[in-house]
Order: sequence, then C-alpha cells, then structure tokens
Amino acid sequence: MNEILIPVFWHWWALAALLLLIELLAPGLYCLWLAGSALLTGTLLLAGINMTTGIQLMTFSLLAVVGIGLARRWLKRHPITSDHPLLNQRTAGYVGRVVRLEQAIVDGKSRLSLDGSIWTVSGEDSPAQSLVRITGIDGLTLRVERVKP
Repeated sequence: MNEILIPVFWHWWALAALLLLIELLAPGLYCLWLAGSALLTGTLLLAGINMTTGIQLMTFSLLAVVGIGLARRWLKRHPITSDHPLLNQRTAGYVGRVVRLEQAIVDGKSRLSLDGSIWTVSGEDSPAQSLVRITGIDGLTLRVERVKP
C-alpha cells in the first residue's frame, strides 16, 4: 500500500511539464526553476538513486531554492532590458513633446487630441493655438507647460 504513494521519476517529469505549462500561461520565471527542479529530481530517480518520498521532496525543495536564488542573483547582475522600454507605456512616450492646443486651457484644464486620442490636459491657462510641452502624466491627464516663443 505504501509503495503506491512513493513517486517515481515520471511523476516528477509530469510535474515539470505542468509547471512549464503554468510558466507559459503566466510568465514570471519562478515556475521555470521549479520545473527544472522537478525534472532534475526525476532524473536522479531514473539514474537509480533510491530516495524515499521525504528525501525526494527535500531534494526538490533544495533544488528549487538554489535555482531561484541563483536566478535572482544572475538577474540582478544582468537585468533584462528592452529595445522598446516605453512599448506598453504609451503616455510616457508623450513626455517632452511640443503640441499645439486646439482648445484654450481655462481654470487649469482642457482637452487635447493627440495621435487619434482625446486627452485631458492640465497646466497654466493658455489660449487656443498656443504651443505647450508635455511635462508629465497624472493618471490619464497630461501635465503641460506653455512654450514661450
């Protein structure tokens, strides 16, 4: 009866496959290292190393902790950089742009059409058709300052 509860190598490999699937669905790199630990634990069993269930779980846990620790250390030294750092931060790409106001800024607020979208802008009162520079973002509001000619 107890032999049924003892995992064999393919149980660990199946766990590794499941963890890799989870990694594909929700990337975060942690399940990748857990999958590697499960794969290595299964490989040790396949190689003929006789381990009880407790030793298998400790081996998996130790490999997981070491793998995640090494990965975190490596990623700290080699951070992942992007050639498009503002790809999913559309508004951050607007900072620094100079645009012409279509409507006057009255009481510190107005609306602006920019790249096919309508944005709320805040800044000092300015007449329509004046040039403003986008200096920052507050949620979905673009902060602007008037460009002096």
